[in-house]
Amino acid sequence: MATPKELVERLAAGGTTVDARNLAAYGVDAISAIEPFLATGWKAEVTPATALRMVTGPGVVGALSALTGSPDGQTRRSAIDALGHSKSHEALAPLVRLLGNRSEVEVANALGELGLEDAIAPLEARWKSLNLDSLLSDEDENMPKLWDLAAIGGALLRLGRGGVEPSLARLAGANDVAVALEAINGLRWSGETIAVNAIRKATNDSRDELADRAVEALGALGLPAVAPILLELAERDSLRYPTVWLAFQALFGDEIPDDDDINVLRKWWQASSTRWPPDHHVWWGGEDLGRAISKLPGRDGGVARTHLELWTGLDMIDTAERGVAGDHNDMLRASLWWQQVQWDWHPDVVYRARRPLEPEPILKGLEGSTGS
Repeated sequence: MATPKELVERLAAGGTTVDARNLAAYGVDAISAIEPFLATGWKAEVTPATALRMVTGPGVVGALSALTGSPDGQTRRSAIDALGHSKSHEALAPLVRLLGNRSEVEVANALGELGLEDAIAPLEARWKSLNLDSLLSDEDENMPKLWDLAAIGGALLRLGRGGVEPSLARLAGANDVAVALEAINGLRWSGETIAVNAIRKATNDSRDELADRAVEALGALGLPAVAPILLELAERDSLRYPTVWLAFQALFGDEIPDDDDINVLRKWWQASSTRWPPDHHVWWGGEDLGRAISKLPGRDGGVARTHLELWTGLDMIDTAERGVAGDHNDMLRASLWWQQVQWDWHPDVVYRARRPLEPEPILKGLEGSTGS
């Protein structure tokens, strides 16, 4: 087997996923080999930060914790992200120590990804220490803290601690788009009516990036009831159509027409909608992705990957055979793909932790027109 040095040299020149996986198998030694490239990158499709997330084993959390003190920002962010994806209880303490010591966006998101209830108390303490009204009195000056607050609120929602939705709804309308995007990212983990209303409002925002993120968040609610709303959005603003199409694919699978005409997609929905009760959860928080795949027609590993990439922002690469277009109902292949993803990524809390989202408040938030 190639050494870590040899594998890194391959990746620097444009190596493969297999090279990254073989490198990750070296544990702590892999981290030492990857570290110099976190700031500079390499030519392989799999990024150094992605390879870092694949590393597991004894001593890995300690090595990643040491990297959070790096003077290089990209190295720090990559290490924090990898700690969250480690799914190790050992990673909780070093992440909590970082709260309040620097920009907390990455730290809060990592704690949300880590998925441990023990993270709720320190996150809640930081949430209460930041006064929203005071910060909003001068948005430009307080932008970094507002961004932190949005990320902390999102992490709390992901961990199943509600009650922060009214503040996040206000932040979703922030002047700074980074703050607004972070608030929408957080609100997608909530099924409360106020969260759904805020997301729908953001779909009409003049900032395309924010409007698209809100469309994704609507789809991430996981109810077929969002379909007519998404179609209305795309008909009113053609710039929303690509994201609406992706949301349809993640919700309903590869059977949706691959066409850039909104009328084709609407005709498909009109012909298919009776198969999808509005309150039937296609996927939701607290449910294993494998079970979500298995209970639907036409699901394969490719659609599962769409869920992971679109709704979590994970820059995940292909890690196993995941089916091809038209390869429907191949549950064995989807199951094997999911096992491979779990082995590489440990995404046990891709979904909102602790409890599923109840459909009634979501449906209430989806009532009425989406007009701007």
